[in-house]
Amino acid sequence: MFAQKGISGARLASRVALLVISVIIIAYGSANALSPTQAEEIMGSNFLGPEEGGRLFGFSLSAQELATFSEVPFSEATLNECRNSHFLVAVPSISISQIRQSVSSDLFFLDRDEQSYTDRVIFQQRGVGGWQLVQKTPVENSPQKSWRGQLALLDTNSEVPVSRVMAYAIIGYYLKNHEKLFPNIAVRCGDPMVTVGSFGSFGLFVKDDFSCLDRAAYVGLASCRKPDKTF
Repeated sequence: MFAQKGISGARLASRVALLVISVIIIAYGSANALSPTQAEEIMGSNFLGPEEGGRLFGFSLSAQELATFSEVPFSEATLNECRNSHFLVAVPSISISQIRQSVSSDLFFLDRDEQSYTDRVIFQQRGVGGWQLVQKTPVENSPQKSWRGQLALLDTNSEVPVSRVMAYAIIGYYLKNHEKLFPNIAVRCGDPMVTVGSFGSFGLFVKDDFSCLDRAAYVGLASCRKPDKTF
């Protein structure tokens, strides 16, 4: 939809979409809600809104889907605290299989074969769309620990995102900023049999097996902030 627009046109379209969402907030939203435009001003390059995400991944969202992202469920204080360490991303209802089909094949490493992304339930789950504030590094000191040991390291304001959220965030961050997160380490996700990461020259690894629960120096824990608000 946006493929033939120039860079300036794409950025303008993204900005217009954020302004439209902000108008929706003014008309219908919560009195103290933070708008996507305000959030982007705080987060800078650590922000990926729904319209820009659609452009980068090659899909468009309906008005109903855009309304899902009309209010950011994090306070100004939280975003200022996380503006350098986290990535605020509007994750649509999308599966890992769909993410992989939306981007260049060299961005994903196929751990087994092409069927890995088509016949496994975990890679077909689309989940519910929403804003995610994803930590750009593994939880501190989480490598070389078991799954339970890693969970004990989480602070009360954080939780473990599922694999589709991590895959979308990692690929989305790369498409926007041309920088790879988790290049030398994988992270366990909220679906604990799945690790995502090691995003090197062979592409992003997405691995599902029981060995993911073992201690490993190259496997940390993914983390994202819990929402400050629910709407």
